[in-house]
Amino acid sequence: MSDVVSEMQQALHHAESIQRQTSNTTEISQDVQRKVEIITEHANDTSKSAAQTREISMNLEQLSEHLESLINQFSLSRKN
Repeated sequence: MSDVVSEMQQALHHAESIQRQTSNTTEISQDVQRKVEIITEHANDTSKSAAQTREISMNLEQLSEHLESLINQFSLSRKN
């Protein structure tokens, strides 16, 4: 009878150990998920910033071309 009790205690100990490991694994998985969400958010922010930077660059290029045109017009009018 004591052998059966001992085996049951061993089985219970193993089950508790598995439960702790499962709980730890769940916590680690949730932590990884939070970190992935943060990384994804940062990547999206970086992408958005890159698009905004590209748009600003294009606007500056257009402004530069417009200013160059105005300078050329001004230079021509001064010569005349």
